[in-house]
Amino acid sequence: MMRIIIVSMISCLCLLLASCNNQAITYSDLMQHRDLLEQKISQCEIKEEPFCDTVRRAALDYSVLENEQSFYPEKFGLRVMQAQQQLVTLSKELETAKKTHDPNKIKLATEAYQDQLTQLNIYYPLIARMMPE
Repeated sequence: MMRIIIVSMISCLCLLLASCNNQAITYSDLMQHRDLLEQKISQCEIKEEPFCDTVRRAALDYSVLENEQSFYPEKFGLRVMQAQQQLVTLSKELETAKKTHDPNKIKLATEAYQDQLTQLNIYYPLIARMMPE
């Protein structure tokens, strides 16, 4: 009985891992995870895949942000603070939209909030990389 449970758990884990590998890689995933970006850049150098255009765009954008942070830290910091302020504004707009009970307004406000949050989640790993250990 115990053997069946263990085999079932291992099978489920294998299926879960396999399904994770089949998921589409998004631009924001690449921008938020530099190691994944580097892995996909290497993969695209070996063989052209359908996602390589997204990888190249993410690599270029990541490089621009990284250079801005290194050479113009005040500008980069201002960019992050403005994004944080915008997130606060969008959060208030989302709360207002929820009070209206209008599904379209809620959907639009939620999407705007999520987009801004994704943008901030791109900046944070860049900031963390520059922090002394």
